[in-house]
Amino acid sequence: PAATTVESIARYLDSMPHAWGVKRARKALEFVSDKAHSAPEALLSTIYSLTENESGYGMGPITLNERVHVADDKNGNPRFRYPDLLFPFARLGINYDGEEHLDLSGLTQAAQLTVLETEKNKHDKALLGLLEKQEAVREKYADDNARDRRLASSGYLVFRATKEDLESSDALDSFTRDILNATHNLMGVDVTPYLALLDDTIKMRDRKDLFDLLRYGIGGSSTMHGLM
Repeated sequence: PAATTVESIARYLDSMPHAWGVKRARKALEFVSDKAHSAPEALLSTIYSLTENESGYGMGPITLNERVHVADDKNGNPRFRYPDLLFPFARLGINYDGEEHLDLSGLTQAAQLTVLETEKNKHDKALLGLLEKQEAVREKYADDNARDRRLASSGYLVFRATKEDLESSDALDSFTRDILNATHNLMGVDVTPYLALLDDTIKMRDRKDLFDLLRYGIGGSSTMHGLM
């Protein structure tokens, strides 16, 4: 279940009408989306939804984890995928792949265990664990590719964002420029206003301040890092 919702946050704000900053908080809540499954999804959806006057990218409203019909299987049963973020101006989306998206650390630990266990029975058990972990990581990788392929076959251009793309506002700007250029070149969508906002040095500075607030000020950097 969701940790919170826009509605529940609004009720909380209503419970303290005279608190400092509550009016500003209500205004910001207009740009918050429900159904975030992680802190990075919440960060991305908020900063993309916020208008340029609010130091955001002005590319919202963002839809989170919306069900998309991608195809029917050979028996005619519908199949669905759930992109993390969808933009309103094109069939454009983002899937966030965090550091733990593929359990590479678990795979490394399983491999180390096969070296550390010298007794035959324990070594065989550790080796079986390693093979199972390899298979699980491979299945996840294959499923990700199938997800991207089926979304593309249904006309959705969905990019993968990684932890590195959220390391700084400059990194996110670069990622955003790539997806906008791809949207223009592949779909013919006019993205000139969004690119102009990216190139505005004053807006760039304001966006950096907002990004740092969202990434480091809310929840603390260690919390956010753990979720990424």
